[in-house]
Amino acid sequence: LIRGKLKQSKTMSKVPGFSLLGETSLHQVVDQMSMEKFNANDVVCKEGDPADRLYVIMEGSVEIVVQGNTVRTMKENDFFGESGLILEDGNERGATVNALTAGSGSKVTTLTLTRASFRQLVAKKVVTQDVVAALKDRHAKWQQEDAARKTGAAEPAKSAAPPPPPTMSGLEEGQI
Repeated sequence: LIRGKLKQSKTMSKVPGFSLLGETSLHQVVDQMSMEKFNANDVVCKEGDPADRLYVIMEGSVEIVVQGNTVRTMKENDFFGESGLILEDGNERGATVNALTAGSGSKVTTLTLTRASFRQLVAKKVVTQDVVAALKDRHAKWQQEDAARKTGAAEPAKSAAPPPPPTMSGLEEGQI
């Protein structure tokens, strides 16, 4: 049990934002987390479901799927679901997360922190505003990537014709 808690604390100390916390605070955060295990191809969370928890990957990897398209893969010490902690109640998951294998037959193991537990930790000042800011920054980064991806997908397909050559106005022949 003690070894497990140490491993969980070590994992959390590598997570952006939470890495800012001291050992005592990390232990308090870990005490509020639960461990979940997923088989390969299990759905960890589904796009459109209520966003109410953060997942930190202890072992294995997951794929992040937005509107049916895999947009990234995450592995040990990565996290997802920060919007469930930092946004208001009623927020929905922006992606489906599927467990991948971590080797032959192994499971994906996550640490999970609920919104309610996170808010208690913030209220008790165990989780600092620096951690909250780091989570907000991370969320903003993913939103920018998602917006860029949507914009790119919404653009018409590129034609096979090359773009027109740049104009050479103002240049005299022989200057090139």
